[in-house]
Amino acid sequence: PINPFDMSTTQDLLLASPDLNTQLVLGLLQAVAWWVITRTLGALIAQSFSTKPWRDRWLALCKSTNERSYGVFFDDDVEHFHMATNMLAVGFQHAVGGALCLPSALGFASPLAFALARHGALCEVGWELQDVAVRLTQLLFGGKVGRARNPAGLLLILGIHHAMALSLVIPVNVFYPQHRGIHEMVFLLQGAAAVAMFAQNYGYTLDIQSRRGLRAMKANVLVVWAVILWSRVLRFAWVFSVILREIVEDGNLALSAVGAAVVLAMSYVNYIFFADATKKMLKFGRMRPPSPDSPDAKRRLSEAAALAQGAFGATRTSATLQRWASGEEGPAAAAQRLGEEKKER
Repeated sequence: PINPFDMSTTQDLLLASPDLNTQLVLGLLQAVAWWVITRTLGALIAQSFSTKPWRDRWLALCKSTNERSYGVFFDDDVEHFHMATNMLAVGFQHAVGGALCLPSALGFASPLAFALARHGALCEVGWELQDVAVRLTQLLFGGKVGRARNPAGLLLILGIHHAMALSLVIPVNVFYPQHRGIHEMVFLLQGAAAVAMFAQNYGYTLDIQSRRGLRAMKANVLVVWAVILWSRVLRFAWVFSVILREIVEDGNLALSAVGAAVVLAMSYVNYIFFADATKKMLKFGRMRPPSPDSPDAKRRLSEAAALAQGAFGATRTSATLQRWASGEEGPAAAAQRLGEEKKER
């Protein structure tokens, strides 16, 4: 019988040696590590975001994406906020895993590059193992709160998402420990995903009622769309087809069958991500900044005049407030500049 804690030396663990015992031990160690890291980082992110002026705008867009694109509905905004900040911590995990795979994916064929890539793939296994354990605990023993944090739509997406790494990473690390294509696939699913995730969340903080904010949002959604198109559609399909052909030619029919099944399921998740990115690109790409005669522009001008009177004791507006009224600057930036102008006076 296999004892996952038997015969794995320190060197085996450091090099992520392609034997089953070492891979199982590393998977468990990574699960513990990412349980600590994601919870700590998620709490820090939540604490930081709670005080940001764009917090409500960011949360509203996160909620809209969850409900309209992913079919994930929470009972209240508290759970949406918990989920959104926690997913940013998961984005950090994806970034680490993807970065570890990058040298091998770029063609650096060295024992160190291959070892780093195996560790990178196990990052995903570790996070998913602890995520499954946490969610099962919440559902079985967490009562109403535990069930509220695990709506059906979320469990469906996570179930499909987790099936790929949990069923394939350790087998391919054992049988194909130096396969550049596999390491590139892991990079696409983790590293590129982290880039898209962070870019999208940055976009959610932008004030699209200002010209500057809208321009930044247009660029942002284009970047996210391009990253997802490449990593989750075009390159994803090509790299997987190459990997599958090689595994079939090697006679590993069981592994190829499992791989084809879970990748087909993952393609559904990829479709959801790509459809959401495409919808956002078209939506914000068509937006135009408010005209000077629009109700929003008139409202901003009125607010600027009121703030100017409070700040300077007069009805004239500063250059900062004029930029705000015209839509060139968002309210948060304008307020900061206004405070600086007031100190100077």
